[in-house]
Amino acid sequence: MRPFCEAGNTPLACAACSASGLLSDNYVLTSRGTRRATEVRAGDEVMTFDDGFVPILGISKGYTFSSNVTCPMHIWPLSVPAGVLGNAAPVRVMPDNSVLFEYDGRSGLSFAVIPVRVLLGLAGVHSDDPTERQPSVHLETELPQLMAIDDGSYVLSHGSDILAQRPLDAVPVLSQTDARQLVTEVLG
Repeated sequence: MRPFCEAGNTPLACAACSASGLLSDNYVLTSRGTRRATEVRAGDEVMTFDDGFVPILGISKGYTFSSNVTCPMHIWPLSVPAGVLGNAAPVRVMPDNSVLFEYDGRSGLSFAVIPVRVLLGLAGVHSDDPTERQPSVHLETELPQLMAIDDGSYVLSHGSDILAQRPLDAVPVLSQTDARQLVTEVLG
């Protein structure tokens, strides 16, 4: 059976394509060292922004898509240059993820959780046309967590629907409108 995302020009052509989660080339900081996101298993502990190492309770696997199938550009991974998210090297992030954004606020260093999509077009962030399908994973924790990935970035472990039920304790979670205003002011 052919995956939905290879089904062609139908409205549901990308129904099985993921626009969130971690890519196979993302690395996660675990209690046993840095590992590819696709190598993390249930029971492994991952480093988080607020709670140190927490266990992964479950993993959902899927695939991204490639440019040789009919998938819209708005679900392509975003390429984020070094330094934009505290990352030491360029990183690719799925566009529906929320990430930790660090900036100089009125009282010093400040943090906010933002939809990564609001960075598109700022500070060199651009959509990255994938050349082939790639495995993607969602790492599930008991509570929403900002997980350490790729040498300094943090990605939220759950989708925004869960944020409505329990916001993060230490970091404000911004709406798309508020996040876009903030990153435009900071990154210009």
